[in-house]
Amino acid sequence: MKNIYRDYKSNFNWGGLNVFLFMLGFFFTKSIFAQTTYSWNCTTNNWNTANWTKKGTTTSNTFPQTSTDIVVVSSGTVTISSGSFTINRLTISNTAFTQGNLSISPGAILYIN
Repeated sequence: MKNIYRDYKSNFNWGGLNVFLFMLGFFFTKSIFAQTTYSWNCTTNNWNTANWTKKGTTTSNTFPQTSTDIVVVSSGTVTISSGSFTINRLTISNTAFTQGNLSISPGAILYIN
């Protein structure tokens, strides 16, 4: 009986199972923490307008408003005139004083995780 058990045990590929479980966890984690990058594509307007180019996950949001969103302002001026927004990351590229500006009015809030 020992030989039958040993032969059965040696035929099971534990390495393959480990790789499968790792890959399953990797893809599951990527879908949970998926992010959308919003790039400002207007000269001057309010934050909560549809003047953003989206890249990444598919979402129905037309402007950045979730804690996983990444925001890039490399041209123009975006203004947060009211409300409260939470984002994951903010990049402002300002190579000249007329490019990439963010203005937050009194009473408006932008949280960055």
